[in-house]
Amino acid sequence: MPVLCAVYGCGHNSKRDKGYSYHRIPKMIESQGEKTRLLSEERRRVWLANINRSLADLTPSKSTFSRVCSLHFISGKPASLYSFTDPDWAPTQHLGHNKVDITLGVARSVRAAERNNKRIKIEEDGYSI
Repeated sequence: MPVLCAVYGCGHNSKRDKGYSYHRIPKMIESQGEKTRLLSEERRRVWLANINRSLADLTPSKSTFSRVCSLHFISGKPASLYSFTDPDWAPTQHLGHNKVDITLGVARSVRAAERNNKRIKIEEDGYSI
């Protein structure tokens, strides 16, 4: 059975469009602590908002089988749950609307990488933070 992209108006299909990968809409993780539960809840909310779908539209039973194609991510795949500064934390590309401002996420990710590189350089030079 083919997998269809859940982004409103996308129409990519796993049988016909072989050049794309398909990624599940994130579930809420309840069993790994409060921080993980809140982060997974926020990520799911952002995914649904970005793909222009609602919780009423994608019920839990429907969202189990729903996928988002790789076209909607900058790198072609979603980032991990804990990489919330990564612009690929939620789909942001070719969404059929312009409600998502990707420049903020990219700039935040670049700043985080620069801070990390600066910290590593300081530690290599023998200074402690």
